[in-house]
Amino acid sequence: MALKRLWELDAIGITDDGVKDNTASMQQKRLQETFSYDGNRYTVRLPWKAEKSLPNNHSQAYRRLIRLEDQMQAKPEEAFAYEYGMQEYISNGWVERANDPGSAGAEWYLPHHAVIRHDKATTKCRIVFDGSSRYKGVALNDLLEAGPPLQADLVGILLRFRRFKVAVQADIEKMFMQILLHEEDRDFVRFLWRGFDRDITPSVWRFTRVCFGLTCSPFLAIAVVNKHAEDNAD
Repeated sequence: MALKRLWELDAIGITDDGVKDNTASMQQKRLQETFSYDGNRYTVRLPWKAEKSLPNNHSQAYRRLIRLEDQMQAKPEEAFAYEYGMQEYISNGWVERANDPGSAGAEWYLPHHAVIRHDKATTKCRIVFDGSSRYKGVALNDLLEAGPPLQADLVGILLRFRRFKVAVQADIEKMFMQILLHEEDRDFVRFLWRGFDRDITPSVWRFTRVCFGLTCSPFLAIAVVNKHAEDNAD
């Protein structure tokens, strides 16, 4: 095993990735054919592996919400940060109320929980939506194509970094939230929320944007950036 790793390290940057790159390019092009652009934002479809049919996991999502509320009762500061983060989703239109009951097999509820990072200067509490949560042996991520990694090769970045005196880097703020999710896929990214008020029935919300926690989200986001760059190369 150690010898194999040594050979792999020696081959970094000189191996022939032509076949892998060609496959990734074909998958990206096929996905990009489903994109639409209104002059302001891109709309994408979820990359389904096959015919989508899911059990109704509302009861599981409700149990997970109860567990979250129990955990937050003893942590008022974290509860406040969580509610603030959820309100950001709502006020920015990243999620919307799901007023229709949904069709059998055509809806899914994402459980959610908090990840607390005290070492972060800005977002100490991140809301994580669990696309890998299983119900009756099935998870939403099981039915979605993860897609090939489209991130730039790290070795290539390091080599190009040395070519010039000045290097520039940029960051797309809230990258996933900049991309609209097609109307027909939104009922598969529902979730329950009631602001930690157990006196009311949880409301059903659904994402209007590409959601954290789905296996395909990084692929979708970078494919959109690549397409926008290609279409505006001039």
